[in-house]
Amino acid sequence: MPGPPRTLLAARLLVVGEVCVAGALVALAAAALRAGPPTRSELVVVAAALVATTAQVVARCARWSVDRPYAAALRDARDQPAPPAAMAGYSARLAVSTTATGILYTIFAHSGLTVTAVLVRCAFTLVAGRRLTVVARLWTDHSTRTRVLSTVAGARA
Repeated sequence: MPGPPRTLLAARLLVVGEVCVAGALVALAAAALRAGPPTRSELVVVAAALVATTAQVVARCARWSVDRPYAAALRDARDQPAPPAAMAGYSARLAVSTTATGILYTIFAHSGLTVTAVLVRCAFTLVAGRRLTVVARLWTDHSTRTRVLSTVAGARA
């Protein structure tokens, strides 16, 4: 692959992050239309929750993509980047962790714990950053990167 290994990894993870944020912004816009504009405190808590959950998803997806890659032909509109059972498992794990995080931030918002929400967001972001650092280190290993890329391309490693 041309270019530095971390550039490819960063591009892949940026796409995952963009999809998370785009989906969250659509949901937030719909919620704001229904509930009205948020207070300043609610806005801070929602922003903290958005950052925390996006960091969780990106870090977990990064780790899964290095640990368990799947061949992804993606030739048809209904093709998936992993078998249906794996996709369901990933989806369930992400849903449980992000829902739990959302419930935690709901408690912060109802209790007026804006500073706590920001501090917990920092903790979530640090944990995700640590996971991403480990994945980046693994990704710079030529044999790991070759294994992942050849598996995703459908070649036998």
